[in-house]
Amino acid sequence: MKNLLIFEDFSKTYGEKITLDQFRSIKPGSTVTYLGSKYEVVKNDGFVLSLKNERSSFTVNYSMFNHGGFIKNS
Repeated sequence: MKNLLIFEDFSKTYGEKITLDQFRSIKPGSTVTYLGSKYEVVKNDGFVLSLKNERSSFTVNYSMFNHGGFIKNS
């Protein structure tokens, strides 16, 4: 099992592509940045993230997040 990849902690910069498995591993309750604003992940069904902050809530799909999403590894 030396080739086993763990996606619990990873970072993503704007425009960097992540795999679908990494996208699916984004847990509800975590904080991501999308198009310059921080959002809490409310729900992740594997293909769509539901995001919310104090002012708005919306959904983004895998392709949209690859283009405008940012995850800081903390």
